[in-house]
Amino acid sequence: MGLFSSLFLKKEKLGPADLSVLKVDMHSHLIPGIDDGSKSLDDTISMLAKFKDLGYKKIITTPHIMSDFYRNTPETILGGLEDVRAELKRINLDIEIEAAAEYFYDETLVERLPKDDFLTFAGKHVLIEFSFSSEPRGHEAFFFDMLIKDYKPIIAHFERYTFLHGSVEKAREWREKGVLIQMNLNSLFWSLWSFC
Repeated sequence: MGLFSSLFLKKEKLGPADLSVLKVDMHSHLIPGIDDGSKSLDDTISMLAKFKDLGYKKIITTPHIMSDFYRNTPETILGGLEDVRAELKRINLDIEIEAAAEYFYDETLVERLPKDDFLTFAGKHVLIEFSFSSEPRGHEAFFFDMLIKDYKPIIAHFERYTFLHGSVEKAREWREKGVLIQMNLNSLFWSLWSFC
């Protein structure tokens, strides 16, 4: 009966999770129309209202910057941020929003370092994304150079990279060097679900 009831009987619908302990989300795509995230200002406001309902106090949105696909600049990102902030103020939705960027690791990212040309958050934190399927070249030296300049690289959604699957050792090694790891919350829930 236990297996049958857990699979087929009507379950009580749960309310939204209380994620207020997290307080801040630091990886989202909420500037309308500039990457694969929000398509409109209405979508952005709807998502920010959901974040607030879940207990978040602050959002650091991080639009993609990719040389071949999302050619965003500080002007497009920060201009979009001002539009979002103006709308939040107009409708009196009380949630703080800042913007940085999610940088794709390629030659244009490497070229930014000597010029200190990054949109950062919380001091000098920089969110970096790799290709999902192939290990990048030269990234270890790049991280070293970033750390020397007091930047704090954060690897976006560490769990998605096939070349790193199962590599807790690599995560530990990077952390010990000062390279931070970001994981998507839904990936943690999926991992828990798979063990149940």
